[in-house]
Amino acid sequence: MRKYKYKVVKEKSRVSAMIDSKSPFALKYMPSENVYAEEGTLGIFVFKTRAAAEEWAEAWRNDEHIFDTHRLNLIVLRVLPIGRGCSPKTIASEVTSKDLKYFYSDNDTDSYYLTTQSMPGVMTYPAVFVVE
Repeated sequence: MRKYKYKVVKEKSRVSAMIDSKSPFALKYMPSENVYAEEGTLGIFVFKTRAAAEEWAEAWRNDEHIFDTHRLNLIVLRVLPIGRGCSPKTIASEVTSKDLKYFYSDNDTDSYYLTTQSMPGVMTYPAVFVVE
């Protein structure tokens, strides 16, 4: 049996907490639907535990360097992973549409747009089923 994972999204738009809702990389997480990552991306980022997701959401809400008012209304969704999960070693350091396009087109580890800092308790999957 698959184990639940947890996705942090904006409450109103149900889009991932870190991305602008109008971005081409923005995915919407509606109940009882499968959500598939774009081909060529790292996949859908989820947390292994609800506690890790809630801890990250609280830190994101309190980050004084972020001026996005939508980050204040975050919820944690229960999802079931689809496909094989992995823990990415290199992720984009910025999550604007422009930066993500650059990251996915030129995955050069010396680039300003990359970081090797991993986020604790995070995995990626090619798709998820949204339980709630």
